[in-house]
Amino acid sequence: MMENPLVAALSDKPWAVSGLIYGIDDLVDDEGRPVSERRAPSAVKKGVPMELRQCPYADERHGQPMNVSALGQITRYLDAVLDDIRAFRSSLPGADGEEWTELLTTVIDQLAGPAVHLLRSRGASPPIAARRAVGHKLAAGYFGVARGVLVAEARGERPEVSVEGLHQFVRESRALIGASEVCAGPPHMIAQVSGVLLHGKSEERAAPDRVSLAETLSAQVAASVAWELFDQAIERRLLLEDAPGAAIRPRTATIRAALAERTAHVAEARRPATEEDAARAVPATLGVQARAQMRAMLGEGGLAAPEHAGAARVVADLLDRDEGAVERLGGDVREQVARRLAGYLLAYRSTVSALFQLELRMRAILGYSPDVPMKLNGVVFPLPRCVLWVEALLGHRLRCEPSTASELVLANHRRAVNVA
Repeated sequence: MMENPLVAALSDKPWAVSGLIYGIDDLVDDEGRPVSERRAPSAVKKGVPMELRQCPYADERHGQPMNVSALGQITRYLDAVLDDIRAFRSSLPGADGEEWTELLTTVIDQLAGPAVHLLRSRGASPPIAARRAVGHKLAAGYFGVARGVLVAEARGERPEVSVEGLHQFVRESRALIGASEVCAGPPHMIAQVSGVLLHGKSEERAAPDRVSLAETLSAQVAASVAWELFDQAIERRLLLEDAPGAAIRPRTATIRAALAERTAHVAEARRPATEEDAARAVPATLGVQARAQMRAMLGEGGLAAPEHAGAARVVADLLDRDEGAVERLGGDVREQVARRLAGYLLAYRSTVSALFQLELRMRAILGYSPDVPMKLNGVVFPLPRCVLWVEALLGHRLRCEPSTASELVLANHRRAVNVA
């Protein structure tokens, strides 16, 4: 079996709370079922019933394979999980069912259950209770939806905060259809779970640390939405406005193909992301000052940062060295590209620093050291598309390790340069 993720968390290797929570495919519950079901490695699924049947429901899932083995376990523990969700949902400060971030936080609480259980056990590795595993499985089906709603909200396409609004978004985004199977839940069960996730109420309350941890994880995911929209917006500006057409002349076939593919992609976007979208997506749970700083940085593309002029000079100097995978840019284009890349890099550093501060908050809740480096992962820091162009244009690799200062360095085999 694969190494328990808790082992990495207790060592001096880079790790992140979010990385553990979304990386538990090797875990099994106390009934022997993989917590991640069919996403689990083959060794973990060996001997475990995984029965696929054609979906009988009269919706977009009809006739496609669904995992009925998992459905049986979910049904047995559903009431207990829903009671737990109601208690958590009622514990959120000011929870009134009017904000989509409340859905994301509630989903993340259940999704995090198995990993948090292991982290709190400090290496004892007790089995994951089946009820907790079922909470994770239910939440896994809603996570992409909850995140997608935040993207739509930031882009001015906010669905109504209701079960019907949620289900309409699910239908439009085809969220019930996975790569190899469809959601196995019957329509009445999906409606019941959605209702509790959005509006569940209880006299019971969850522990304050549990609420704080889920809110912090939710803030990281919401920040990832802001970052993703910003990255998309800057890539579009760079390829279609700052250096359009033949202004970028690749020296390699690989970069030539990437340039053609990405230029076509951003040009065909139905509703392109903007810096304003990114600023709207920055979560309030970052805190007043941190949120204001990140909103300003993303909304202004990093161009108004106090250190922008110095960073632009560094970038312009590297462009002049002509060591990249593209030919030297013309004068006016060079100046504009240097400004754009400098702003992007400063916003990159600002985002990484914000994610690190949230990581420290979670480690404090769980009692883990702040000194072990943080390892970024795709859930809270989606693959930055623009970094490809930074590195291709400058001929230097970007380094920006998460820390309080998050030093921004561009390096190749000849030199390492601090950008800011």
